[in-house]
Amino acid sequence: MQKRFRIDVLSHPSSWYFTTLNAAARKQNVDLRLKLFSDIQTNIEFGKRDSSIDTDAVIVRSMPLGSLEQVIFRMDALRYCQNFGVGIFNSPSGLESAIDKALTLIKFHNAGIPFPKTGVFQSAEGANSFFQNRSSDVVVKPIFGSEGRGLIRIAEPEIAQRVFTSLERTQSVIYCQEFVSNIVCDIRILLIGEEHFAVERRNSKSWISNAAMGGETFAYVASDDELRLAKAAAKAVEVEIAGVDLIRTSDNKLYVIEVNAVPGWKALNRTLNKSAEVDVAAKVIDFVRQNSA
Repeated sequence: MQKRFRIDVLSHPSSWYFTTLNAAARKQNVDLRLKLFSDIQTNIEFGKRDSSIDTDAVIVRSMPLGSLEQVIFRMDALRYCQNFGVGIFNSPSGLESAIDKALTLIKFHNAGIPFPKTGVFQSAEGANSFFQNRSSDVVVKPIFGSEGRGLIRIAEPEIAQRVFTSLERTQSVIYCQEFVSNIVCDIRILLIGEEHFAVERRNSKSWISNAAMGGETFAYVASDDELRLAKAAAKAVEVEIAGVDLIRTSDNKLYVIEVNAVPGWKALNRTLNKSAEVDVAAKVIDFVRQNSA
């Protein structure tokens, strides 16, 4: 009898995503198991395969906080699994690139992908210089973070000084991006390999449009140039399952804001199912099966 395909999902036990992935896996005759990052271990012995690696693929659905040692070890362990032929989605290098906003922008720059003017500093002095030379408000973002959380929009010099000084004192990296005020369309494109789904995001009560922060999503048909840019951004960051955030301005310029390597699709799935039956979790399971070594 043929062995069933096995997928481990690194996720929180109560995650909606794990529940929907598990339901999709059962329909595809796939064994899905919940794993925590704290469960990860490696038995490293020269000339032998780690006997604790007993899965065909891993889907990363969470990235909990940890010490620097823990975070580095988690990526090392995923690479170790990858070396034994386990499919990792997304790859450790892709996760590292997408989670780190500064590294993301470096990769965007190298690949010729447009993004708003950004400065990354370790001192309040450097950040203040960037602020004083701005052409708009600035948005301060945590270098590690997602779903629109922790964003601060700054227009006043006194507030800028307080925020930058506070971040310097806590040894934080100060990530400043010029606020783009003439946005006419805020787009999230979910890529699953070559397949894509898109929504437009709006928030009448806030400049932050993320669904997790109260934004609404609407079905959207991505243009060819939007899709090309989203795919180029995901390729630059080395992720295959990606949530790419784009903005289009009133002067018809396109910018990439972020690539998420652990993308959410709850709002997207709900929005698209109003007009057509879409099971994103099933698409993810099928892609992982087809693209694992």
